[in-house]
Amino acid sequence: MRLKINMNNLYRENLRNLNRTIKNAKKSPLYSKKLKNFSQLKSIKEISKLPFTTKQELRDYYPFGGLAVPFNKVIEVHTSSGTTGKTTLSFFTKKDLEIGSKTISTAWKNFGINNESRVQFIMSYGLFSGAALNTYAIQELGGFVLPSGIQPAFKQVELMMDFQIDTIVTTPSYFLYLYDYLENNNIPLNKFKLKRGIAAGEIYSEKTRGIIESKFNIKIYDHYGLCEVNTGIAYECNHRTGLHLLDDYVIAEVINPDTGDILPSEQFGELVLTSLKKEASPVIRYRTGDITRIRSGDCPCANKSIRIERIKRRIDDLIFIKGIKIDPYELKELY
Repeated sequence: MRLKINMNNLYRENLRNLNRTIKNAKKSPLYSKKLKNFSQLKSIKEISKLPFTTKQELRDYYPFGGLAVPFNKVIEVHTSSGTTGKTTLSFFTKKDLEIGSKTISTAWKNFGINNESRVQFIMSYGLFSGAALNTYAIQELGGFVLPSGIQPAFKQVELMMDFQIDTIVTTPSYFLYLYDYLENNNIPLNKFKLKRGIAAGEIYSEKTRGIIESKFNIKIYDHYGLCEVNTGIAYECNHRTGLHLLDDYVIAEVINPDTGDILPSEQFGELVLTSLKKEASPVIRYRTGDITRIRSGDCPCANKSIRIERIKRRIDDLIFIKGIKIDPYELKELY
């Protein structure tokens, strides 16, 4: 009974935050037009009536069109990679960073991070959101962060040993590169204190995860986020039966990418996210371009949050050869 009451409370709080987000978003040039005919929603289900937001729209309103607060309230900005076009921006007020860091720390706590942990980020800092914003979340738990960023492999290894790092955060491809470096230089794993790894920033298969785990003899967790909403908004627990969504921070939908219709649980489609607690850069029904599904049933860890499948692929990654769709991530399994 207590759990049911808590879920009801979450629903009511999310509805309040959704309506607050809609009201706030209208202050931006982008959403003042898109949402001019919408006011207070009476149910979260009514979110389906709201228009989608696309990456192209965010690019069209670059740099300040999505900003919903005066610029003098902004204290930080991060960008997407911009590998497929102009970068998109996400601005943060002081409150945004405080709430975001505390919320995302939930994921790191589930990974086992605490004030005894020593975490090394082998990822770019700078404008990339993943390293910096997750660093704040880890520090929220009192954990030590070594922001090694982009360094030669020998330097990364030296830092891992010198600081007795127990957690590495990097891309799956760099995990494999790092192991090759250790092997080629006859550096044994018993020189390290590694307990876990967080592989993020790239889509990777269970086969690739298994290879990394067998090489390093540690457990590898997936962690999903994106600049436009926030980094690290979905994470794996110890059971790894999907990624738990921080569903007091975002609302997730999965849609048919061709029709825009909302799909039921267990059907693969495009992930759509709506922020609930962002002041500076709120996003409404943002089409991520990532293919996943919402998992049904309960996780053995007893966490009742919505779970999504690990990201299968990007919509724009499909290759068409003589009219046949080919998924490049499936091709990787053939090596």
